Amino acid sequence: MMMRFVYRAYATFSNTKARGDHLEKRVQRILYKSLYFPVRRNILMRDKHGNLSEIDVKAGWLFPRYVECKNYGSMSVPLEDVAKFKEVLRLLGIPARRGLFVTTSTFSPRATTIGIKTVDGTQLRQWERRATMIGLMRIVGYTFLVGLISGAGIMARDLYEMHQTHMNQRWPWDPKGLDAHWDTLRRYARTQQAKANQAYTRYRKTITDTISQWIK
Repeated sequence: MMMRFVYRAYATFSNTKARGDHLEKRVQRILYKSLYFPVRRNILMRDKHGNLSEIDVKAGWLFPRYVECKNYGSMSVPLEDVAKFKEVLRLLGIPARRGLFVTTSTFSPRATTIGIKTVDGTQLRQWERRATMIGLMRIVGYTFLVGLISGAGIMARDLYEMHQTHMNQRWPWDPKGLDAHWDTLRRYARTQQAKANQAYTRYRKTITDTISQWIK
């Protein structure tokens, strides 16, 4: 009788762990598709008291996400589980807004109201379907940011070169020279701003059309 009880307990534990591992790998794939890098599982972190805590999934580098995964089958995740995860994050010095609690089932009503973002089974399936689109949007955002920074750098370089050229032609204390110098800079800045606005408008229209066609 005792051996049968031990066997059943071990089988239950193994099945629960297998379900949990499957959900963790599923969330890991979704985060990869959403262009979070790196994405690691079962991360051990030490809090300020020297105690170790395990985070199921950690995604991202600059602003990382810390994910807790619970696969309870048809059972709802209770408030205590979410509250415990929030407390673990607090002890690790991680803001609650960086936490994410994912399950394949549902949450008890109060579990979604304590400041931790939650993803239930329905939302998980929707997230899985949209993961590629999210990744595409992140690529677009990164591309635009890099282009904006590059454009600002080129404009600053051109303004500096114009400044140096003009100041080499006239003495700095010549009022007429200074007025002409700043007028030239202002005209150039307005021209570059107009060009940047036109380029941004064309870029946004191209991206919007591309995404619309991709969705269809």
